Amino acid sequence: MIRSLRDRKSTPWANGLGSTTELVGLDEEVPGIDRDGRRWKLSVADLEQPADFSPLPGLQRTFVPVGASVSLEVDGRLHRVDDCVPLRFDGGATTVLVTLDAPCNAVNLMAERAELDLQVAASAADAPGAFALIALTDSERVSRFDLLVPGGDLSDEDLPESLGALVV
Repeated sequence: MIRSLRDRKSTPWANGLGSTTELVGLDEEVPGIDRDGRRWKLSVADLEQPADFSPLPGLQRTFVPVGASVSLEVDGRLHRVDDCVPLRFDGGATTVLVTLDAPCNAVNLMAERAELDLQVAASAADAPGAFALIALTDSERVSRFDLLVPGGDLSDEDLPESLGALVV
C-alpha cells in the first residue's frame, strides 16, 4: 500500500455541496508510480446530494461511483452510471450530478492524455499493465480506497475481492 484514504485530508468542493480527498495530485511524485511524463490526478469524492461538478478544461475525466448508482448530465446528455461502472467524459464539459440512489463515493481520474483510464477489475491479475490499484472494498490488510502498487508485498489473498485499476 502506498496511500490510505484515511491518512489524506478531505477538502470541500468550491460549491460547498460535497468534498473530495486527493490520493495523487496532478504533478505529485509518488514512490512506486512511474508517471512517465504524464500529468494526472486521482481522487475520491463524497457524493451526498445533486450538485454541479467543477469544470476541468484540458483534462479527460473518468468517474466511477462506488456504493450506489447515480445519474450525471454531461453537456446536456443524461447518463445513468451504475455502481462501480466507469463513465469517461471531457473534464471541461458542463457536468451535473442529477440524482443518486444513496449517498456514496466516486473515484475520479483526471488526466491530460487520453490513454489513461480507470477500469474495474476483480483482481490484480485481471489488470495487466496497471501501475496503480485502488481497493473498492475492504479486506484483512487493505481498506477501501487504499492506493496500491501492483507487484508489492501483498498477495491476491490479501487483496479485496474488487479492485479499481488505473491502467495505461
